[in-house]
Amino acid sequence: VCDGSAVEDCAGECNGDAVLDDCGICDGDNSSCVGCTNQNADNYNQGAIIDDGSCCIELWEECYNINETVILNLRWSNLEGNIPSKIQYLSNLEQLFLLGNQLSGEIPEEIGNLTNLTYLEFSENNFSGEIPYSIGNLTQLVEFYAYNNQFSGELHSSIGNLVNLNILELQDNELSGSIPSSIGNLINLHKIFIHNNQFSNELPIEIYNLVNLEYFWIYNNDFSGNIDEQICNFYGIDSQYDTIKLGDNSF
Repeated sequence: VCDGSAVEDCAGECNGDAVLDDCGICDGDNSSCVGCTNQNADNYNQGAIIDDGSCCIELWEECYNINETVILNLRWSNLEGNIPSKIQYLSNLEQLFLLGNQLSGEIPEEIGNLTNLTYLEFSENNFSGEIPYSIGNLTQLVEFYAYNNQFSGELHSSIGNLVNLNILELQDNELSGSIPSSIGNLINLHKIFIHNNQFSNELPIEIYNLVNLEYFWIYNNDFSGNIDEQICNFYGIDSQYDTIKLGDNSF
């Protein structure tokens, strides 16, 4: 017990200067409770109460920092297997490039939680199943590439939410059914490549809203009906290049 006005510090010394750190350790340096505090992270530290910025998500044997990963360029990286659903936790991701791997299976619906994405590339893999409805959550997308896979089923109406989209490339898949009328919302589109699929029925009249189209390649599908004269309003109609390709359908 200290005499008079002396005060005992946490180490029991009178008028000493030892204090508890943020971890509750006397004269400590906070190191005993620092670590990853995000429970979604693969390196989550249950005992940590001070986050050290190290939280990461492990994808294909590499752990990517949750806060710092903005661009993930894994083109031609010999990746195999599925896209793990936990990729959704890379919440600051803006660009995801997966071109030219051996990835397979369905795209997880959780991809739609990456709402900061502006560039998304699935092309030249072995993906199958439908393009998920949740793609429509990615309203900041500017370019979307998913060509040369085995995607099937219909294109969901949620595609019409991608109002900032400039480029849509879905060619060389097994997509079928009608083009949703919501595609007419994508007035910033400059390029649509959906050739070499199994799309059918008439083109929705709303598609002629896309007057900024420079490239409109829809050949080798099962489209039918008539081509409206409004196609002449497409930006690329008078180009010297082969920008409008409608052949091998039933128009």
